[in-house]
Amino acid sequence: MVNLTTLDDECPDDECILNETHYAWIKPNHPTAVAFSRFRIWNVARLSAAIGLKLVTAAHPKSLPAATMAKITADAKASRELSGKAKRML
Repeated sequence: MVNLTTLDDECPDDECILNETHYAWIKPNHPTAVAFSRFRIWNVARLSAAIGLKLVTAAHPKSLPAATMAKITADAKASRELSGKAKRML
């Protein structure tokens, strides 16, 4: 799992930038980065519980467009922030 985060001066993750054309959940004029440096392996039950407790926000729509997923995957494979273990999972 990686999260989407605001791209600002404090964000180390600038390798995969998304906007509202990539995914409807992203607000217009709000540069958003895929936080490869925050990659974590979560099981489904733990993730569901975290969403239920509002510790993480479930995205809406729940599915990414195929082209956006392809962009994220390609950028992940070239990422300097994503761990080797995570890259092997791709």
